Formats: sequence, structure tokens, C-alpha cells
Amino acid sequence: MELNTIHNLHCYEAENILSDNSIDCIVTSPPYWNLRNYGVAGQFGLEETVEEYVNNLVKLFDILHCKLKDTGTCFVNLGDSYNGSCGLVTVGVLEKTNRQKAFKEKSLLLIPYLFAYQMISRDWVLRNIIIWHKKNSFPQSVKDRFTVDFEPIFFFTKNKNYYFKQQLEPFITKPRIRNFANTKIAETGVIKPICKNLFKNEGKNMRTVWTLTNENMLERHFASYPKKLVARILKSGCREGGVVLDPFIGSGTTAVVAKQLNMNYIGFELNPEYIAICNKRLNNEVGMF
Repeated sequence: MELNTIHNLHCYEAENILSDNSIDCIVTSPPYWNLRNYGVAGQFGLEETVEEYVNNLVKLFDILHCKLKDTGTCFVNLGDSYNGSCGLVTVGVLEKTNRQKAFKEKSLLLIPYLFAYQMISRDWVLRNIIIWHKKNSFPQSVKDRFTVDFEPIFFFTKNKNYYFKQQLEPFITKPRIRNFANTKIAETGVIKPICKNLFKNEGKNMRTVWTLTNENMLERHFASYPKKLVARILKSGCREGGVVLDPFIGSGTTAVVAKQLNMNYIGFELNPEYIAICNKRLNNEVGMF
């Protein structure tokens, strides 16, 4: 199994290429259903129905389940779609497509949660739903609903015991919080862990709403998540020197961040143009090749 490489193959080929129990962490964002045509045969997202799309996704994660170490973690960023409201977008041009018939138009289809439910039905453990709040989300032209400025990230594991490094965020240092801690200490004579952390300024356990700014890419790619998002995931879910898999590696953000954190990566990508983007970024941002 070759590390630090991107395979120009369908991600189902992971079954033949990857060794069992070899992956420390999976981080990925699959193509969303009925949103874009990336112009390659076999791509995810062009299925005629939501059910077919979700089934294809969970089939992939059935394959990856045995490739992940028993202590491994898996993070999947997946957005939702509205039924019949837009159709496919290719280079900004709307195209006609088959629409989901079972639901009324303009309804959210709950695709991320259908996927998550199928995952926990197939031996995955869902530990968190993380909300990626996009601080600088793109404006939307709709006037009959609220602008969507978040996407869910599902944190799965294979087992109830797994590798995880706790991440801390700053405590609120307002005087009333510190006064509350002082009062509790005076009343009980006991310094509880939360108070110890407060006075040591170690921070509190990280919450599940992550407000992060989208990053602009010089290279042309429709969908990429910010490096800070991937870094937060990998710092918590992968050991230094571990192996990170992205079966939809796209613009290569997962690979770039993995190398910056002294980890190894393996990727799959159908579009050779995107692999070229990945390798260029790895050269420019990490000094590979």
C-alpha cells in the first residue's frame, strides 16, 4: 500500500488497493446529490434518486469499514439538497435532470441524516454531529426561506474505544464567570475540574459548532473546505505519523493539511485535472514533488 499518493481510480477500488486495518482516519466530503456534474464517468451525485445516492455512499463506507483501524475515526462533511428547486449546475449553467418524485418541490430531502442513519445501521458509531458554520457563506437569492450558512460533519468510529485527542477552546473570561467560580469554591471548599481549568487558562472541551471562514482557492475547483476545518479534525482524530484517507480528495485540502501535521495521506479522485491541482498545492504548500 503506497502512502502519500492519489489514485486516479473510483473510490470503490479501495477494496483492492488498501490493506485491512491500515487507515487511522478518514476525512472526506463526497459530491452532493443533484448539485454538480464534474464531467467524469462513475461520479457520485448524478444518481436518479436520493435512495440510490445514499446506497452508493454507504456501500463505499462498508468497504472502508474494514480498512479503518479498530481505533480509527471517520469524519464526513455532507450537504443537503432541495427537491426539484435547481437541478444540476455545470459551469454556472442550469441543466435539466430527473427529480425526486416522492416529495414536494422545494423541500429539503434530509440526505445527510438519511446517510448517517444508514451508517449507524451498518455497524458505525456516530459520536457527534459537528456544525460547520460558514462565517462568510455565499449569499443566496431566495426570499421565501432563511439563508443556509452551515453544513453538518458526522464524526463516526468503528468501536466505542478509539483514538481521540481532546481539543480545547478558550473559556469565557467575563468577570461574572470568574466570580461564579470563586463563589462555588468559597461555598464548597472544593476546586472542581472546571475551575482548575479556568484559573490555569487551559480552556474547555471544544463544542460542536465550529465557526470558520471559507478559503478562496487560486485553482479552479467547485467545492473545497477550509484547511482550518481539516486541521481541527486531524488534530483530534489522527496520531502524528498516521494515515489519512480521503476517497473524494478533490482539490487536495485533506492531503495538504495531513502533510503539514506530519501525517500521511491516501486519496482517490476520478478527475485527472483535480489530481494535478492536488499535486500543485502539495508542491507549493508543503514542498512535495
